[in-house]
Amino acid sequence: MELDNKGLQSSTFRTDKAWTEQEINDLFQNLAGGSGGSVFRAKGFLNTPSGKVKVNYLYGRGEIEPSSYEGPGIVVIIGKDLSEGMLQLLLPSGSTGSAGSCGQTPCSSQKSCWNNCLFQSRKN
Repeated sequence: MELDNKGLQSSTFRTDKAWTEQEINDLFQNLAGGSGGSVFRAKGFLNTPSGKVKVNYLYGRGEIEPSSYEGPGIVVIIGKDLSEGMLQLLLPSGSTGSAGSCGQTPCSSQKSCWNNCLFQSRKN
Protein backbone atom coordinates (compact mmCIF):
# COMPACT_ATOMS: atom_id res chain seq x y z
CA MET A 1 0.00 0.00 0.00
CA GLU A 2 1.30 3.44 -0.91
CA LEU A 3 0.96 6.34 1.44
CA ASP A 4 0.15 9.76 0.02
CA ASN A 5 2.16 12.26 2.03
CA LYS A 6 0.92 15.32 0.17
CA GLY A 7 -0.30 17.97 2.53
CA LEU A 8 1.09 16.41 5.70
CA GLN A 9 2.40 19.00 8.12
CA SER A 10 4.13 18.96 11.47
CA SER A 11 4.40 21.61 14.15
CA THR A 12 6.53 21.63 17.28
CA PHE A 13 5.40 23.42 20.43
CA ARG A 14 7.47 24.13 23.53
CA THR A 15 5.63 24.76 26.76
CA ASP A 16 6.70 25.21 30.36
CA LYS A 17 3.11 25.30 31.62
CA ALA A 18 2.28 22.87 34.44
CA TRP A 19 -0.59 20.78 33.07
CA THR A 20 -3.20 18.93 35.11
CA GLU A 21 -4.39 15.52 33.95
CA GLN A 22 -7.76 17.09 33.09
CA GLU A 23 -6.07 19.75 30.92
CA ILE A 24 -4.15 17.06 29.04
CA ASN A 25 -7.34 15.07 28.47
CA ASP A 26 -9.03 18.30 27.28
CA LEU A 27 -6.11 18.79 24.88
CA PHE A 28 -6.72 15.29 23.47
CA GLN A 29 -10.44 16.08 23.05
CA ASN A 30 -9.68 19.36 21.29
CA LEU A 31 -7.22 17.66 18.94
CA ALA A 32 -9.87 15.04 18.13
CA GLY A 33 -12.44 17.81 17.55
CA GLY A 34 -10.57 19.11 14.53
CA SER A 35 -10.46 22.80 15.35
CA GLY A 36 -6.65 22.81 15.01
CA GLY A 37 -6.80 20.87 11.75
CA SER A 38 -6.84 17.14 11.04
CA VAL A 39 -4.42 15.94 13.70
CA PHE A 40 -3.28 12.37 13.14
CA ARG A 41 -0.50 12.15 15.71
CA ALA A 42 0.88 14.12 18.65
CA LYS A 43 3.72 13.06 20.87
CA GLY A 44 5.83 14.74 23.49
CA PHE A 45 6.48 15.57 27.12
CA LEU A 46 4.55 17.93 29.40
CA ASN A 47 5.15 19.29 32.89
CA THR A 48 2.65 18.37 35.59
CA PRO A 49 2.58 19.30 39.28
CA SER A 50 4.03 15.83 40.04
CA GLY A 51 6.72 15.79 37.31
CA LYS A 52 7.02 15.10 33.58
CA VAL A 53 4.65 12.90 31.63
CA LYS A 54 4.88 11.46 28.15
CA VAL A 55 1.81 12.18 26.03
CA ASN A 56 0.80 10.19 22.97
CA TYR A 57 -2.17 10.93 20.76
CA LEU A 58 -3.09 8.85 17.72
CA TYR A 59 -6.30 9.23 15.71
CA GLY A 60 -8.52 10.36 18.58
CA ARG A 61 -6.99 8.30 21.37
CA GLY A 62 -4.65 9.83 23.93
CA GLU A 63 -2.39 8.28 26.54
CA ILE A 64 -0.51 9.79 29.48
CA GLU A 65 2.33 8.03 31.28
CA PRO A 66 4.97 9.12 33.80
CA SER A 67 8.39 9.95 32.38
CA SER A 68 11.91 10.48 33.66
CA TYR A 69 12.59 12.93 30.81
CA GLU A 70 14.31 16.04 32.18
CA GLY A 71 14.15 18.43 29.23
CA PRO A 72 11.64 21.17 28.43
CA GLY A 73 7.98 20.50 27.73
CA ILE A 74 7.61 19.81 24.01
CA VAL A 75 4.90 18.37 21.76
CA VAL A 76 5.13 17.53 18.05
CA ILE A 77 1.87 17.46 16.11
CA ILE A 78 1.43 15.81 12.69
CA GLY A 79 -1.63 16.22 10.50
CA LYS A 80 -3.21 17.98 7.54
CA ASP A 81 -4.51 21.53 7.28
CA LEU A 82 -3.07 22.37 10.69
CA SER A 83 -4.03 25.75 12.15
CA GLU A 84 -0.88 27.05 13.82
CA GLY A 85 -2.85 29.77 15.67
CA MET A 86 -5.41 27.36 17.09
CA LEU A 87 -2.72 24.87 18.10
CA GLN A 88 -0.80 27.64 19.88
CA LEU A 89 -3.92 28.31 21.92
CA LEU A 90 -4.12 24.64 22.88
CA LEU A 91 -0.42 24.49 23.77
CA PRO A 92 0.44 27.79 25.48
CA SER A 93 4.14 28.46 25.95
CA GLY A 94 3.92 30.35 29.25
CA SER A 95 3.90 28.80 32.69
CA THR A 96 0.46 30.27 33.40
CA GLY A 97 -1.19 29.56 30.06
CA SER A 98 -1.18 33.22 29.14
CA ALA A 99 -3.85 34.69 26.90
CA GLY A 100 -3.07 35.14 23.24
CA SER A 101 -4.78 35.98 20.01
CA CYS A 102 -5.76 34.03 16.93
CA GLY A 103 -4.90 37.03 14.82
CA GLN A 104 -8.52 38.14 14.53
CA THR A 105 -9.85 38.56 18.03
CA PRO A 106 -8.03 39.97 21.08
CA CYS A 107 -8.35 37.74 24.12
CA SER A 108 -8.85 38.38 27.81
CA SER A 109 -8.18 34.77 28.88
CA GLN A 110 -7.09 31.52 27.26
CA LYS A 111 -10.64 30.12 27.41
CA SER A 112 -12.17 33.23 25.84
CA CYS A 113 -9.41 33.21 23.22
CA TRP A 114 -10.15 29.59 22.32
CA ASN A 115 -13.88 30.29 22.08
CA ASN A 116 -13.40 33.50 20.06
CA CYS A 117 -10.98 31.88 17.63
CA LEU A 118 -13.15 28.78 17.27
CA PHE A 119 -16.09 31.04 16.43
CA GLN A 120 -13.96 32.98 13.91
CA SER A 121 -12.71 29.80 12.23
CA ARG A 122 -16.25 28.47 11.83
CA LYS A 123 -17.40 31.82 10.44
CA ASN A 124 -14.75 31.83 7.68
